[in-house]
Amino acid sequence: MCHLFSTLLLLATLSTFAAPAIAALLIVPDHHPTIQSAIAAAASGDSIMVRPGVYAESLSLSGKDLTIFGESGAEATIISGSSSFRLLDATGPSVTVATVFEDLTFQDGKALKGAGIRLSGGASLTLRRCRFIHNRAVGNPGGAAGGAAVVGALSTLAVDTSLFQDNEAVDMELVGDGAGGAVYADPGSHLEIRNSEFVRNSASGFEGGPGGAVNANGAAIIEASRFTDNFGFQGGAIRGSEGSDIVVLGCLFDRNDAWTGAGIFCSYAAFTIENNTFIDNRAFFDLDAAIVAVGSWQGRARDGGAGGPVATQRIPSIEHNTVVFNICSGIGIRTDPIVVRNNVVTNNYYVGLISDLVPVPGSIACNDVWANQGGNYGGDCPDLTGIDGNISSDPLFCDPPARDFTLDAGSPCAPANSPEGCGLIGAWPVSCGVTAVNPPGAPSPPLQLLVRPNPVGKRAEFAFDEAKGPRVLEIVDGQGRLVAVLAASGRTALTWVPSPSIPAGVYFARLTGVAARSETVKIVVLR
Repeated sequence: MCHLFSTLLLLATLSTFAAPAIAALLIVPDHHPTIQSAIAAAASGDSIMVRPGVYAESLSLSGKDLTIFGESGAEATIISGSSSFRLLDATGPSVTVATVFEDLTFQDGKALKGAGIRLSGGASLTLRRCRFIHNRAVGNPGGAAGGAAVVGALSTLAVDTSLFQDNEAVDMELVGDGAGGAVYADPGSHLEIRNSEFVRNSASGFEGGPGGAVNANGAAIIEASRFTDNFGFQGGAIRGSEGSDIVVLGCLFDRNDAWTGAGIFCSYAAFTIENNTFIDNRAFFDLDAAIVAVGSWQGRARDGGAGGPVATQRIPSIEHNTVVFNICSGIGIRTDPIVVRNNVVTNNYYVGLISDLVPVPGSIACNDVWANQGGNYGGDCPDLTGIDGNISSDPLFCDPPARDFTLDAGSPCAPANSPEGCGLIGAWPVSCGVTAVNPPGAPSPPLQLLVRPNPVGKRAEFAFDEAKGPRVLEIVDGQGRLVAVLAASGRTALTWVPSPSIPAGVYFARLTGVAARSETVKIVVLR
């Protein structure tokens, strides 16, 4: 009998330990007066909702994954350093990309490195719909990096739908410079940026520093984002440093300034620069172009962090870009091997495509290089018009003064008219006369899913546009488990009454539209 009792007690104990913990929702300042006190009280997997207001805090995060979000959006919920301290420090591999900051503004932080956020010791982070405004990395003497964020070795920063504006990395030494006006990533780091905007960030110093918006020394994927009015010495918007591995896809670069590489500067790096648009950028020195590639990557190995050097066989490439109206040359290369294909390079103030090396036959192909004021080809690059599918013709943009670079159906860059085997030349499709065309770097218009009230009590009202076509509204919990499905075909509003069995916490409503378009919003259920 005693043996049976002991066995039952042991089973009950094991069952208690095996039961999954229920994630808690902590509210600032209702439950905890500060964000940091809520972080201290929370367990891994919990969520912290921050009411509107300005919070003068320097946050520290280690040992747990949390979701921290502003109740009413980033504009209403501000973490402020009053220009005197770093806003967030996360350290240790136990902080993973499952740690999420959403709908928050990080403003007026100040530090030597990472005035807004510093990730170190392998800590990682996900940012969604956040704003980084006027954060300053200041070094005196030397070492300033990452006005908004620094990503350390072995760390990952994943950014989606966020704004980086007026951040600065400034070195106070006379001949020094700051690096990465908004974001600086160390060797061995991983950086993912999507659907975001970088405006008026700068790497400053005596002549400016590397990477006005982003300076990447590790692996980086930058996609569907816009870079406007940023400044740096090398790379007005982005600099890929020695040993880095950079992929830039579907971005828009306009009005960025640099001494060299007004939009992108890559030095001894592996890179893919594809389907981007470069407009009205300015460069003043050396290979003064919108895109500059310097140094041979072949035979080099990048820093793979704890795993040691990682070799790559990927040949650097610049493909399917539209490079037009820049106050400098279009593309400048001083590296071999490289692939430069299917680009439109036209109406730039200096040379269209300039190279310090005689290109390998076939490496520069299927480009339309036309009407550049300083000549279409320069340096040691011969005129390649009529060779390897390269042409020199008016691309027949739909509306260049309005910066609409979609193509007329009769364009020589259209797949139906381009040289055999070339397909589409440039980043923009054939679309004259078709409305609602989004340029590269401009996300598709949202379905505008709105929910009121939020947090949700007894019921939630969902409103959305575009009533035509099938619509499905799904509600899932934080682990992706389906909670409810509401059919929305032909309607623009729905009501959801949460079942009493649904516990308080964070949920997500996803509206699916036509052409695979969708929008997801966070909702909070209170009990």
